[in-house]
Parts: sequence; structure tokens; C-alpha cells
Amino acid sequence: MDQPARIGVLSGFEIIRTALATLLHDHVVIELDAPPWPADLNLVVFDRHACATHRDALTAAHALVRLVLLDDPRPGEPPTLAHTFATGGVISSRAPNGEIRAAILRAAREDVSFVADNHSVFDPAFRLSGQEEQVLRLVAVGLSNAEIAADMLIGINTVKVYIRQAYRKIGVVRRSQAVAWVYAQQRHIGKVEPEVSN
Repeated sequence: MDQPARIGVLSGFEIIRTALATLLHDHVVIELDAPPWPADLNLVVFDRHACATHRDALTAAHALVRLVLLDDPRPGEPPTLAHTFATGGVISSRAPNGEIRAAILRAAREDVSFVADNHSVFDPAFRLSGQEEQVLRLVAVGLSNAEIAADMLIGINTVKVYIRQAYRKIGVVRRSQAVAWVYAQQRHIGKVEPEVSN
């Protein structure tokens, strides 16, 4: 990135805001609160606390800017509402400072957009169900709806319902956007591709 990145930080904890400002001292770091937020942000870094206190702002920002969750991973914990907002991925708050900085700057300069177009309504109120998550992963490995139905031992119309519900929840309208979203989640939270049963 030739120019300094413009990175918003949304956290109720001063220590996090100060640490990120220090870590990204050669970039423009803007402390965020209630909207409106600057329109020219490359990225917003937020934490779980911000998700609880600024849910409406994150919902509105979801379609406008990439959102990255700075989180303390808990082994075996299912994805939370905060993870649903994280269109730019999740960065471990336990990682070394250099890794946190590199991950934030990588997310700020990514050309791939996971933002839904204006015809989609992002609904973070509910997490993906296990079936919706499995369908999305099978979509990402290239299976057709009929192949997904056969793999999951369900009807093709049920597959279509799961796909429609999952697309609404992650804020996409096309299969290619869903594939990009799945791979972004896998890359940032370390999930592996599903195995397709034979």
C-alpha cells in the first residue's frame, strides 16, 4: 500500500485503542464511536465489546467497509455475532504485535470485496445454523445443489432454503460472493475445507 491506510478502531477499551494507534503509527488511525463514520476508511477493527455496544453501527457499516474482529480465541467456541460481522476476518489478540499489524494491513489492502450489493439485506441477528454452515462450505468446494442434497441426505428444496437463509445472514446474493466469504472465514480463523462424503 503506497499511501497510509485509513483504519477505524471501534473499541470501548482505551488500552486497545492506544495499542492499535501505536502499532499502526505510520498509518491514519481514527477512533470511532457513534456514526456517521468517515466514508474513506479502508478498514474498521472492532472487538466483542464494540459488537455489543455498537451493533447498529456495525450492521450499517457491513455493506460499506471491511470489518475485522480483534478477538481472544476460545477453543471449541462456536462463532458469535461478532464473528458474523467480521467480513474481513478475525485476528487473534494473543498474536505477537508484528503479526497483528501485518494482518490488519493485509486486510486493509485486500482487493477482494466481500461486501454485498444493495439488493442484499445483512441479517446478523442469528448465527448460521450447522446445516447452513455445512451448505456454504459445500458450495465453496464447488458442489451443485443436487450434489449437496445427496451429500447431506436432504432434499434439493431444503438445500435451496438453507442457501437462501445463509446468504441473507452473511449479506451476499451470489454464489461467487458466498464462496469468497467462506474462504475469507477459513483463511482468518483457520478452518479447513469440509470433506465431501462419497
